[in-house]
Order: sequence, then structure tokens, then C-alpha cells
Amino acid sequence: MSGYRYQERRFFSIILGCKAARISVPDANRDEHYAIVPMNGTGRENRELRYRVLEQLVKHVDQGFEPGEVDVDMTPPKLELELEAD
Repeated sequence: MSGYRYQERRFFSIILGCKAARISVPDANRDEHYAIVPMNGTGRENRELRYRVLEQLVKHVDQGFEPGEVDVDMTPPKLELELEAD
């Protein structure tokens, strides 16, 4: 993700019913690839969500897709716990 700049604009979304953010990454032609995501978690959850969304936006830009709204996967990664048997 190094070398990419991003913008984040926060607002209250009537459709989502909570605070939201419009996160965008410009491509080489200065066209924007963006996603609108809810920001209704804790600070840590919101930062992790922002990082995951930015990774997906950068992949979208790198693959040369058309600019505009990007459908991003906002599900948190699954934690794999190793349990030791006694």
C-alpha cells in the first residue's frame, strides 16, 4: 500500500443509520476509487476496517479497474485459536 494517498470524509449516513466514512484512493489519472463504510465500532475496530478497505481499494487501482464505487468485503478476519488439550 506504500506510495498511495487516501482521503477519508466522515459523515452521518441516513441510509446506514450511523456514522460512516467515504474512503477514496486516486489512480494515476486522478480518478477516485472509493468505498462508503459504517464507522460504528470502537476506535480499534474502525482503524482495522479502514486498513482492510484501503488494501482492497489499492488492489482495485493496481488491477486497472474503472474508477468509481468499489464493493469491499467488510467482514472481520476470523481468529484462529489453538487450544491445547490437557
